[in-house]
Amino acid sequence: GRIVRELGVTKSPIAGKSVVLTINVDAQQRAYDALAWGVKAAGNKEGVVTSVNPQNGEIIAMASLPTYDNNDFSAGISNAKYQKYLADKFSPLLNHTVGSYFPPGSTYKLVTYSCALDNNLVTPTSRFQSTAYLEVDGEKFYEWNRVGFGGSLTPSEAYSWSSNVVTFQLARLIKIDRLATCGRQWGFGAPSGIDLPSEISGLVPDQTWARSTINRGLYNAEVLQSAQGQGYDLVTPIQVLNSFAALANSGTLWRPHVVLSITHADGSVTPITPVANGDVGMRESTYREMRLSG
Repeated sequence: GRIVRELGVTKSPIAGKSVVLTINVDAQQRAYDALAWGVKAAGNKEGVVTSVNPQNGEIIAMASLPTYDNNDFSAGISNAKYQKYLADKFSPLLNHTVGSYFPPGSTYKLVTYSCALDNNLVTPTSRFQSTAYLEVDGEKFYEWNRVGFGGSLTPSEAYSWSSNVVTFQLARLIKIDRLATCGRQWGFGAPSGIDLPSEISGLVPDQTWARSTINRGLYNAEVLQSAQGQGYDLVTPIQVLNSFAALANSGTLWRPHVVLSITHADGSVTPITPVANGDVGMRESTYREMRLSG
């Protein structure tokens, strides 16, 4: 209890800045609860739920599982606990929304169908046979329901049913290099520029990539798989979200952001101005047709 000596103040404290987020608290809680339920129901360990305002890129909610307990760090985390986090193969320290990539699956059909329409390879009234499978190079590529949808389908009808077989037929018209170009138009294969750390780019394969990476061109079967978001395609959840936001607003790829404004020590506020990364560059008729069929 005895004062030994006064060390004195060598530098006065300076008030920091306060950050106001775009995140809506209620939406964030609902997103987390829905994700926790969904991951458990599906028997999975990881997942993402996130939403954005398609008119300006403001992130409304962003939940990522698995996660970690903030209190472990605020209280001074032990080396054993930290190593346990690092060793977890599901990476709880990582925000999977921006830091993990996955095969996009049928969400990538947005790229395939819009690409065919915008390049005039098909029209809204074109019709494609809906069969149980499409045979290419002696291999059968099946519809997801294994039987088809009967008769023929327009692109809009096929997209509504998420038809694999029609997607395969479109892939044969588009070819892989043009498909890759369309994928990049929608923002895939490049970071979105979100104001969060550890964002990765993902992968949009084309023939140049294939020859330099796997030392051969892509097989016809691999092109079909790419058109439905399988094979070598890898995307982040934020890229998928951003692509459909661009569809909703007719082509603007806004840079997603979680910071709404910064409040300085003197009380002044610096708002964060939304930034557009660019435009998808397709016709309004293409966006309209994709929205009608989505």
